[in-house]
Amino acid sequence: MPAATTSPTEKQNHTPAKGGAGTPAQGKKRGKKAAVVAEEATKGGQEEEEAEEWPWRELGHGKGQGGPVWSKDGSYYFLPSSSSITIHSTATSSTLSVLSAPTSASAHTAPVTGLALHPRNPLQLLSASRDGTLKLWDWLEGRCVRTVDLGQAVTRMCWANEVEPKGDGKDRDIRVFVALEKIVHGSQRKDGTFRPSHTNSLIHLVTVTSSRPVLKRLGKMRPCSALLVSPSSNALLALAGRKVHISHLSPTAPPSPFVKWVGAQPGMRVAAWDPRGSGFVTGDVQGVLRLWHASEILAVQPSPAAPGKDGEGGVENKAATLDLHWHAHAVGAATYTPSGSALLSGGEEGVLVRWHLREGGGKGVRKEYLPRLGAPIAWISCASEETILVGLVDGSKVFVDAAQWKVSHTVRGLLSDPNAPPPQARLPLAVTGTTGPTLVLPSSHPSALQFYDPASAAAHELEITPSNRISRRDTAPLEPARVERVVFVGSGEGREREWMATLESWRGGERIVKVWHWDGAAKRYTLNTRIDKPHGDDTVTSLVFSPVPLEDDAHPALITTGLDGKARLWKSTIHPKTREISYRLHAALSYRADAPAHASFSPDASLLALAQGNTVTLWDAGAPAPALVRTLVASDVVKVRETTFVGEGGRWLVVRGDREGWLNGKVAVWDLGRCEVITSHALPHPSTHVFAHPTSPCFLLASTPRVRTGRGKTYLTVFNPLSPTPLSTRTIPLRFRELALDPSRCSADGSFALVGLREGTSSATPVLLGARLGAAAAATDGAARKVLTDAGVPRSRTLFDDIFGTAALDEPAPAVVRTDLEAVPAGPSAHKDLFDAPSHLLPGPRMLFGRFIEAYLPRRVVWAEEEEEREEEEEGEKMEVDVEEGAGGRADGEAVGVGRQVGEQEMSFLVDLFKTTALSEPAAAATRSKKHLNGTPNGAPVVPAAAAATVASTPRTFARRSTRKTAATPAPAAGAGDSDAVGIPTATGGRKRKGAALAE
Repeated sequence: MPAATTSPTEKQNHTPAKGGAGTPAQGKKRGKKAAVVAEEATKGGQEEEEAEEWPWRELGHGKGQGGPVWSKDGSYYFLPSSSSITIHSTATSSTLSVLSAPTSASAHTAPVTGLALHPRNPLQLLSASRDGTLKLWDWLEGRCVRTVDLGQAVTRMCWANEVEPKGDGKDRDIRVFVALEKIVHGSQRKDGTFRPSHTNSLIHLVTVTSSRPVLKRLGKMRPCSALLVSPSSNALLALAGRKVHISHLSPTAPPSPFVKWVGAQPGMRVAAWDPRGSGFVTGDVQGVLRLWHASEILAVQPSPAAPGKDGEGGVENKAATLDLHWHAHAVGAATYTPSGSALLSGGEEGVLVRWHLREGGGKGVRKEYLPRLGAPIAWISCASEETILVGLVDGSKVFVDAAQWKVSHTVRGLLSDPNAPPPQARLPLAVTGTTGPTLVLPSSHPSALQFYDPASAAAHELEITPSNRISRRDTAPLEPARVERVVFVGSGEGREREWMATLESWRGGERIVKVWHWDGAAKRYTLNTRIDKPHGDDTVTSLVFSPVPLEDDAHPALITTGLDGKARLWKSTIHPKTREISYRLHAALSYRADAPAHASFSPDASLLALAQGNTVTLWDAGAPAPALVRTLVASDVVKVRETTFVGEGGRWLVVRGDREGWLNGKVAVWDLGRCEVITSHALPHPSTHVFAHPTSPCFLLASTPRVRTGRGKTYLTVFNPLSPTPLSTRTIPLRFRELALDPSRCSADGSFALVGLREGTSSATPVLLGARLGAAAAATDGAARKVLTDAGVPRSRTLFDDIFGTAALDEPAPAVVRTDLEAVPAGPSAHKDLFDAPSHLLPGPRMLFGRFIEAYLPRRVVWAEEEEEREEEEEGEKMEVDVEEGAGGRADGEAVGVGRQVGEQEMSFLVDLFKTTALSEPAAAATRSKKHLNGTPNGAPVVPAAAAATVASTPRTFARRSTRKTAATPAPAAGAGDSDAVGIPTATGGRKRKGAALAE
């Protein structure tokens, strides 16, 4: 009899509560709550089986850990970008391809923490991730070659450049060094105190063999902030806290135990080896750069390991170092130039510093500064001595010309905030425009907004509140103002982005509302009105513009709601003298003691709906003094969260709220003509957003479950106001902090399109959801290599496809068989862009030879009838006649095939040409001079008049110059009649000499 199994839900419901059974009342509450959980889990599981996944894709690539890795020729560089790897062109700075895309089956499921090129195969790339895997990629083909699962999160990775073969001629096994994360949970000490949780790093050697990987533990330390192998592969450096751990490496022996070296200051963050192998540099949180000498450090051999030290010696050593001071804050990056003559560093100041280590003149190391790069520096990498690439914490990349020491250009895509926003903080998100949508997103600083165009991938930043971004070393970090909401509206046809309102919060709870006006001449928003503390010290819960101007008003009205129990209506006024427009308070609305949580206008702005407790109040907003029109009480709803007008004219009002119990939600649809509920929907999950379709009478409800069965998913359900049955239900394997409707991508058939800010990422990655995510949208940024449609998965693009096109690497086609007189493109113009790149960026000659020859020697044309005759004839002479290639190819009717007969005129020309060039006596030697003789350029062949006339009267199509040298033909004797008309060297005594003497 098979053993009974228990589902996760049953296990959860039958788990006894801590502290005993409790009172009967508590037992009933637990039973009721367990029943609710079981009901929700059951419904959630059914929906998960039935619901289809909605198309979605991420915008941008997110932030990654560490700097770029350059290809062997420096043409490309690879960057970790969240869980993906982006491939960029050094020449154009554009994104060419993406490895480990989120929609790929072989993708990493956690952020990438390390990249390295294969030491023996530069066309392969190794990546490490916090998902506990190492992946080897063929970056030309864009495919994963091998995956090694280590079982723990990988925080650092590097490998030794060992290429020496063994005695049997086989290559050595690849040795990869990784730092694995180990979480030590809190526990109680023997003395009764509590030991808090902390994280350690385990350094392992991973030997990748042909069969399976072999792991060997080398040591344990505090969280590892850097793991590097020396340029000569004779030492491994691990940086942890205030200690530097050094392990001696040898190609024929296992790594030695770590030798610990203690620094003068704690908190060392970055490290870099000198390319000459003379030492390394470290940078700490105090802004100090410290130079360590390798000769002293590598001379110390490890002592026998002490018991319980995980292979580490118990002796802590100290070395003589050289400190470099300039940075006032933590050092974010440090690296050497390829020659090792200079050191580059940067940090929170956003200033790139170049230290000339060999220049000082007895007054210290000479320094150069490149300030105002735009944001704190995250990493620095050198493509060569002339090109420096600097990565900023907001995702921007700055190219620096090292020779002129100035910024050559900056690459900015979607900007991201390096500091994760608080979990409960609201984030600004809006979509403006109906024809050319623009996304308004959080920017690199909490006090700024970012305007992003998905079509062109262009972004620009608007600073809402000027603030200092760098504080002094001895003071506490500044807490800037944070933009929480942003709304848009227009006051006429084609002016949908004329007005913008923002809500910002300051430290201490102060809120400020700012109204901005679009300046068409300057192409930017200008501040129009500032409203300090619109609801006193209470929180602002809603900020909405009226869709159209109210009666007797030229501009839209603004409504704000707050926890002070008031809804305040702001209208535009015109100053009588200056004629300037500004917003002022028009009315304050309140109903009982319930604080309004949300406000919404009807499409014609005649009604204003306020969500207050479990009641919805309707107000006549267009009246000179707004009056209460109707009160709607939502049954079985504890608190109304949101209201939305649906349908043409806003006939139906959708009310979203919380049902009894924190795990449930409910949606009720009111018919405002009859003032009654026509449909209601009880949801198994708490609802988060509701959106009305801009043209169709339907609405979409977003809900996110809070139980284990649906963790990490969002359900999107479409309803018709008149039907209790959902029209469709889709799922997305993500959770969102904010969602907004994108009207430009919503179609008339009722399909929706949304934009969301993903939850669980430090920078709240924007995501496009829903309809019209085709190839045009996927081409706007390099991350979308998969078209999210129901037509199937297209063929994955490779790096060569992005550079040369999809047909650039196809196999050569056979001879073309034609039945018509179709022109064949030929000539240099057919592939004039084949060499449109610097020589060091072009592929090898073997790859370009075929396409180059096709441009100048087109394929031979074979007629269909002649093809049949050639198959029948087993023996026969084949004659191929070369024709001249023009810019436009062969004209109609002039295509030359096989077996063409030679006419008498052509034969006569060939006989005359043979007599003239081969059988006639050599002419007098041509006299060369620096000046032109008889109008002939220097060095030009002198052709007899008779021969010139004969050649000129002959069609150029059949002219062919022979450059073949025949060794058996003796050279004519030099004499007074020798001619240099042909200009071919002759052989005399095994050496080449010219056939004509040069006249003095």
